[in-house]
Amino acid sequence: MQLKEYDRVLLKDGRTGTIIAGYPNGPYSVDVGSDSETWDNIFVNADEIEKLID
Repeated sequence: MQLKEYDRVLLKDGRTGTIIAGYPNGPYSVDVGSDSETWDNIFVNADEIEKLID
């Protein structure tokens, strides 16, 4: 799966996030959360991403 900056992804743990930065096969810096109170920046590997979402 080719991911680029600002792609929205579904993680295997059910959270959705936005790719902020990363290498072609990970790890990726992903912003997750639904508002400023729950936002968090996490690092995930490619195998932790379920799919690219619209």
